[in-house]
Amino acid sequence: MQLGEEQKLMRLLDTDTLTHLHAGSINVVKQLNFVDDDIIAITIITKIEVLRGIKLIMKKRPGILLLTLVIPGFSVVLISLYFFVLDYSALIKAENYVEQLAKDKTANERSLQFAYHRALAHRINVFADATWGLLGGVITAIGIHGLVILKEKE
Repeated sequence: MQLGEEQKLMRLLDTDTLTHLHAGSINVVKQLNFVDDDIIAITIITKIEVLRGIKLIMKKRPGILLLTLVIPGFSVVLISLYFFVLDYSALIKAENYVEQLAKDKTANERSLQFAYHRALAHRINVFADATWGLLGGVITAIGIHGLVILKEKE
């Protein structure tokens, strides 16, 4: 360094500051906006702490996949299957009732239309239950795929 040159101080960021920066803390961002990028650094200890934290998070990934994808997706499949069975049996009863009314010569047009539209409502419910079951299966499959990929990487 020569005489008359401006001396810049190095700014070391610790683990807490990096954590707050990553979380988007407004105070930390404001403070760092006043500092040149070329004088910001971290210590080897901070780097080791960050890498250790990443390693710990990576170990928890299978549990996160289970809790956020596999278990909820499978729950949706089971619940949808339960309601599918209920709605499908109601649909069969409604269709049989419509058929019975159609064969009955004394049934009026209004009761036949009402029964027919009730059967359509059950048909829509069965379709919705099957769709939710399929969606739950896809979510479960994504979670299981993630677990398999994690096992392959290890």
